[in-house]
Amino acid sequence: MTSMKCPFCEDGQMVEQPYDTFVRSGRRNIQIEGLQHFLCDRCDQSLTNRRQTAHNRSVMQAAQDRDVITSVDAAFLQALRARHDLTQRAASRLFGAGESSFAKWESAQSAVSTPTALLLRCAAEVPGVIEHIAALRGEALPPTVEEAPPAVVHLA
Repeated sequence: MTSMKCPFCEDGQMVEQPYDTFVRSGRRNIQIEGLQHFLCDRCDQSLTNRRQTAHNRSVMQAAQDRDVITSVDAAFLQALRARHDLTQRAASRLFGAGESSFAKWESAQSAVSTPTALLLRCAAEVPGVIEHIAALRGEALPPTVEEAPPAVVHLA
């Protein structure tokens, strides 16, 4: 650990210390562990040098990258609905959310909770999950393009 005279109070010593904090990401707080700074042992002021700043950015980026796994954006939601030909209201009902949840999520008026984001990712990425959810909820899914009956053409 490195130390130096405090530039704020000029009485204390700035001692290098690790610390943890929480950062807001949508509706979630993400815990960031292993950040670094200098902290005055007298006045509790803190500062970071270039090395610490670079380290802190790296640690924060890694935490945000981990959080992306459990988040979904408007494009993801729209693609999921389009793939299954669902309206925003039908998708909200299917996933047990409020009537207007998909509309709010897609317009960034509210964030998708982590459990719901995980469920949506499973529904999008694991074959049969969305059909199973529909069956459990007693909802009928519209036929997908592959399942749609062939068009009947009448020739006169």
